Order: sequence, then C-alpha cells, then structure tokens
Amino acid sequence: MYKLLIISLFLLTLMSCSKKQEESDSTKDTKAIIQKNLLDFASYVKAKDADSIISMFDNSEDIMLVGSDSSEVKHGRKEISDLIKGAINKPYTINWDFTNAEIFATSQVAWAFNNNYLTLLNANGSQIRVPYRLTSVWVKKGKNWKLKFFNGSVPGKG
Repeated sequence: MYKLLIISLFLLTLMSCSKKQEESDSTKDTKAIIQKNLLDFASYVKAKDADSIISMFDNSEDIMLVGSDSSEVKHGRKEISDLIKGAINKPYTINWDFTNAEIFATSQVAWAFNNNYLTLLNANGSQIRVPYRLTSVWVKKGKNWKLKFFNGSVPGKG
C-alpha cells in the first residue's frame, strides 16, 4: 500500500512538472508572437499601410490609442482609424524600433513594454531620432492576438 502511495505521488509530481513546462512553452510562444506583432506594426507604419495597422487592433469599441501628443488620445475604431490615417499622410515616415520588448502573458492577455527609439525620416532625407516608450496590451481572439491598448510616449528629460 505504501509503495502504491509513493508511486502515485511521484506520478502526480511528474504530471505537474509536465503541465508547468507546457505553460512555459505556451508563454514563450505568446511572447514570440507579440514580438513579431510589434515588429509587423512598426513595418506597417513605416510602409504607411493604414489598413494593416488598423487590422492589428481588436474589432471592438473598447480599444484605445494614446500617442505622445496631447491630441492623440483616441477611443474606438473610428477615432483610432482617423488618427492613423492622418499620421501616415504626414510628409515624414515614422520608424519605430520595437525590438527586444519586455513581454508578459497569460493565456488570454499579453502586455509589452519597449524602451527604444523613434526616427522621423523627412522627405528631404533628414532624420530626427528620439527616445520612445511603448506600452501595449494584447488580447487573444481565436488564434490571433489583437491590440486593445497602445500607449506611446517620449520620455521627459531629467
């Protein structure tokens, strides 16, 4: 009887460790997906592809985009879409560096923080490079991860 109890406890422990490994692998997969999504987002912005940028947001009205300008606080698809379309029609190209984001995740929600740079590429060839911080929240919709919240800011000096 004692042997059966020991074997049962051993098997339960082994199954528990296996489950934790599966969750760990799942989290690693999610982090890779969110990192790829951030890089895709940046490439869509650089390419001035409004439809692809907008498609990365959740298809609901309880989404939010907050940019670094005080006028860039937008709620819902229409406001966000209008802001994105206006931004890509500027005479410069925005290039974000979202590499190496810190990403955390559960099975249904992921959030990312990136402390890197934004470069504005002007039509005359000049560039302006500034520090830029991104915080984003992603929700799982079916097999896809969609933006629920995007907050970009230029950190103050000091």
